[in-house]
Amino acid sequence: MATITEILEVGDGAEESLSRLLSRFPKGQRVKVVLTEDETVGERGTPSLEEYRAQVAAAREAAPESPWATTEAALRELRVAEED
Repeated sequence: MATITEILEVGDGAEESLSRLLSRFPKGQRVKVVLTEDETVGERGTPSLEEYRAQVAAAREAAPESPWATTEAALRELRVAEED
Protein backbone atom coordinates (compact mmCIF):
# COMPACT_ATOMS: atom_id res chain seq x y z
CA MET A 1 0.00 0.00 0.00
CA ALA A 2 1.44 3.36 -1.01
CA THR A 3 1.27 6.25 1.42
CA ILE A 4 1.73 9.80 0.20
CA THR A 5 1.96 12.59 2.72
CA GLU A 6 1.65 16.12 1.42
CA ILE A 7 1.04 19.44 3.16
CA LEU A 8 -1.10 21.79 1.10
CA GLU A 9 -1.99 25.37 1.83
CA VAL A 10 -5.72 25.95 1.50
CA GLY A 11 -6.41 28.59 -1.10
CA ASP A 12 -5.94 29.19 -4.78
CA GLY A 13 -4.39 26.16 -6.42
CA ALA A 14 -5.23 23.64 -3.67
CA GLU A 15 -7.68 21.79 -5.94
CA GLU A 16 -5.03 21.44 -8.64
CA SER A 17 -2.52 20.15 -6.09
CA LEU A 18 -4.98 17.54 -4.85
CA SER A 19 -5.79 16.55 -8.42
CA ARG A 20 -2.05 16.16 -9.14
CA LEU A 21 -1.70 13.88 -6.11
CA LEU A 22 -4.62 11.71 -7.19
CA SER A 23 -3.30 11.47 -10.74
CA ARG A 24 -0.55 9.16 -9.45
CA PHE A 25 -3.13 6.39 -9.11
CA PRO A 26 -4.82 4.53 -11.98
CA LYS A 27 -8.31 5.71 -12.90
CA GLY A 28 -10.95 3.67 -11.08
CA GLN A 29 -8.66 2.65 -8.22
CA ARG A 30 -10.02 3.33 -4.76
CA VAL A 31 -7.85 5.45 -2.47
CA LYS A 32 -8.30 6.63 1.08
CA VAL A 33 -7.84 10.38 1.53
CA VAL A 34 -7.40 11.69 5.07
CA LEU A 35 -7.46 15.44 5.62
CA THR A 36 -6.18 16.85 8.89
CA GLU A 37 -5.19 20.28 10.05
CA ASP A 38 -1.43 20.76 10.13
CA GLU A 39 -0.57 21.59 13.71
CA THR A 40 3.20 21.60 13.21
CA VAL A 41 3.37 25.27 12.28
CA GLY A 42 2.46 28.42 14.12
CA GLU A 43 -0.56 30.62 13.47
CA ARG A 44 1.27 32.54 10.73
CA GLY A 45 1.72 29.38 8.68
CA THR A 46 5.46 29.26 9.32
CA PRO A 47 7.29 27.97 12.36
CA SER A 48 8.78 30.44 14.80
CA LEU A 49 12.56 30.75 14.92
CA GLU A 50 12.68 28.59 18.05
CA GLU A 51 10.49 25.92 16.44
CA TYR A 52 12.64 26.00 13.30
CA ARG A 53 15.85 25.62 15.31
CA ALA A 54 14.32 22.72 17.23
CA GLN A 55 13.33 21.04 13.96
CA VAL A 56 16.85 21.47 12.55
CA ALA A 57 18.42 20.12 15.75
CA ALA A 58 16.10 17.09 15.68
CA ALA A 59 16.91 16.44 12.01
CA ARG A 60 20.65 16.65 12.67
CA GLU A 61 20.31 14.24 15.57
CA ALA A 62 18.27 11.79 13.48
CA ALA A 63 20.65 11.88 10.50
CA PRO A 64 23.20 9.07 10.32
CA GLU A 65 26.85 9.86 10.94
CA SER A 66 28.85 10.63 7.83
CA PRO A 67 31.68 8.22 7.03
CA TRP A 68 33.84 11.21 6.03
CA ALA A 69 35.38 13.84 8.26
CA THR A 70 35.50 16.51 5.54
CA THR A 71 33.97 17.30 2.18
CA GLU A 72 37.40 16.87 0.60
CA ALA A 73 37.60 13.30 1.92
CA ALA A 74 34.20 12.50 0.44
CA LEU A 75 35.14 13.97 -2.94
CA ARG A 76 38.47 12.13 -2.91
CA GLU A 77 36.69 8.82 -2.36
CA LEU A 78 34.21 9.59 -5.15
CA ARG A 79 37.05 10.36 -7.55
CA VAL A 80 38.74 7.07 -6.70
CA ALA A 81 35.49 5.18 -7.27
CA GLU A 82 35.02 6.87 -10.66
CA GLU A 83 38.46 5.69 -11.76
CA ASP A 84 37.63 2.03 -11.04
